[in-house]
Amino acid sequence: MSRRNRKDVDRYVSHIPEKEKTSRGYQISVLYNEAGDYETAKRYLASYISTRENVPQAHKLMGQILESSKNKEDAIESYKRSFQLDSKQKDLLLKICELYGSLKNIDPERAKYWVEQAERFHPNSSVLFRLKERVMSGANFEDLEDFYAKQLAKNYTEVNLHTKLIDLYLSEDKVGNAYRHTVDVEKTLAFVDNIVWYENISRVFQTYQKKERCQADTSFHMHRLIVLCNLVYLQIKEREIVTCAQSLYMLDQSLQEAMMVKSQKPEWMSVLCEVQGMYYFLCGLLLLKRANKGQLVWKDASSFSVVCFLLSYNFPVINRTSAWYVQSKSVQLQKFYDRVYLFGCYRLSQAGYIASSLLHGEASTQLNTQRQQLRTPQARDKLYDVMFTMREMREKKDRSYLIQSDHFCTAQVVVPSKKLVSENDKGVEELFADDLDQLVWMALQKYSVKDQVLTYNGLAVFNKLPFSTDDIDSASLESLCQLDIQAFFLAALRCASIDYEEQRRINRRDQFRPYILPACLCSSLCTSQQVDWWTAMYKFCTGKAKENFPKLRATIQRGLEVIRLKGPHGMSVVSITNIAKSFDQKVKELETDRSVEGQERLTGYNGRAALYWKEVLGMVERLQG
Repeated sequence: MSRRNRKDVDRYVSHIPEKEKTSRGYQISVLYNEAGDYETAKRYLASYISTRENVPQAHKLMGQILESSKNKEDAIESYKRSFQLDSKQKDLLLKICELYGSLKNIDPERAKYWVEQAERFHPNSSVLFRLKERVMSGANFEDLEDFYAKQLAKNYTEVNLHTKLIDLYLSEDKVGNAYRHTVDVEKTLAFVDNIVWYENISRVFQTYQKKERCQADTSFHMHRLIVLCNLVYLQIKEREIVTCAQSLYMLDQSLQEAMMVKSQKPEWMSVLCEVQGMYYFLCGLLLLKRANKGQLVWKDASSFSVVCFLLSYNFPVINRTSAWYVQSKSVQLQKFYDRVYLFGCYRLSQAGYIASSLLHGEASTQLNTQRQQLRTPQARDKLYDVMFTMREMREKKDRSYLIQSDHFCTAQVVVPSKKLVSENDKGVEELFADDLDQLVWMALQKYSVKDQVLTYNGLAVFNKLPFSTDDIDSASLESLCQLDIQAFFLAALRCASIDYEEQRRINRRDQFRPYILPACLCSSLCTSQQVDWWTAMYKFCTGKAKENFPKLRATIQRGLEVIRLKGPHGMSVVSITNIAKSFDQKVKELETDRSVEGQERLTGYNGRAALYWKEVLGMVERLQG
């Protein structure tokens, strides 16, 4: 019978003979617990336990009933008794620790005992961490610092641990410790995509600057500026405009302070150059975000933003062949500079493509006129007021990098060709190899739905995979090859190009709106299934598939079934035809390549193109029928 409510359970229990109710008290208690009648459930279960005291499941159920009744202390005792009777119930250890951590007053010694018991089986549990933190709450600074250090040694990538340690330093007025820890973590690039991390640590730099004399410290300014650049970029993707503008204003003021530093160190000058280019890029993004949210007309947003993008493009990326870079002794610091370089490539790519998109048709004349007008102080004042709308921001114009900079007058701004912009694509691919949307966005700048042949040149991160496979009839994870990735990307690009052309058709009514917004502002170009497959495949290929491996395997296998046309794959005739034509083009390019690798690739492309043409013919025949 269906026991969905109290009346159903009462009716069911009424048919049980009175003399059997004690022996069947456990089953009856389960029903009343499910119905939410905890008092009745507890009464029947207590009667059952009085005759069968050594049944671990009964004490566990009593703990669940007491926990649901908000009687946590008695629930703990019931769970303890259940565990004593059956020590295989490892989940009860976490439950006991969880309830201990939620009590207002806890016995530290008892809590430590159960933490030690649970830690043998759940060493990295967040439940245990919270309880240990409760136990340590009254400890002195040294003990707390040691506690967080030990936790970080176990799980360095837990951002909350770093944040708590920094908060501890700040609460004890050890600002230097907080600053040094922040910089050390930043060098590891552990949280480059974590907006909460950057929102938390930006205050560390503010506090440190107020307390310490660091006006001439290039290391301080360098790390602070990069942190603010990352913060603004992530906020433009995820936060409201007011929040973005406030952070960009902090960057504007900080950059002007950094410009006053009298240092000619080559690494400092290189990073400062990159940050200036990043600043103008972020200004352009914020202007387009304002227009997209209806706070600015597209004509003004486009006029101002295209100049910002072109100025940004005028700043080169870090030169990785320069002496200071090559001679950098710290591996971590070199990784940090690498990240700055790669994001510089992304900046040039986005700024170049978007500027080309904005400078189309009749709008180009108006935009070029605006570029000339921005050479005047009055026009820059207007741009500043559009960027920073709050009164306290406008009152500090005299300390603004945007106002004080002479780049609007001195920079030789030239609109780059798409061929020139595409020279940055390799850096973008290295930076966003795991982000299908970013890669498809970049590919869309060079192709359209009218193209019969699409090109994918491969990503270095997947080069360790075999180029092709003989096991084409299966969809096993072990048979994943580069041709699968190529075919998948071409299919995703084809789908995105259709949507892209539709957006172009819709937006033709406003000549000042870009055909496609920057990657961080436009909606996803790919379906959630496509993104999931690409992410799973990337994790598998880079050895980052540490959790939920069965789910990851299932995701990749389903994608392989689709791209290898197994069963009801759901791909259209047009998409399959495009992939077949693209592979045919590769065959033509490789016909004169007599190398072993060239012949291997020729055979692989030939075989896969044949598979797709065969499916196209079959689908056409079925359609004709």
